[in-house]
Amino acid sequence: VAIYRDRTRVVAWHHSTICIWDASTGQQLCTLEGPQPVAHGVAISMDGTRLMSADRHSVHVWDPFTGVRLRSLHVGQVCCAAMSTDGARVAA
Repeated sequence: VAIYRDRTRVVAWHHSTICIWDASTGQQLCTLEGPQPVAHGVAISMDGTRLMSADRHSVHVWDPFTGVRLRSLHVGQVCCAAMSTDGARVAA
């Protein structure tokens, strides 16, 4: 589970599906479908405009408002992943 910095949204995942909910109403806002199960979690940029998910071999960057996957980086074996505070860089 990941929570937006302003606490307005909650992100959780199961297998290859990432869901974003409104924290106050519980309404599901967006569903993101990844190519692989999310093995190493998600991260949210400080401004909330980018979401990163990591699976065993890739890191994916998403627009959490549209559900569009913006980029997939195939990096070999991923054991952990992080996003810079401005959402411009990821490390895996």
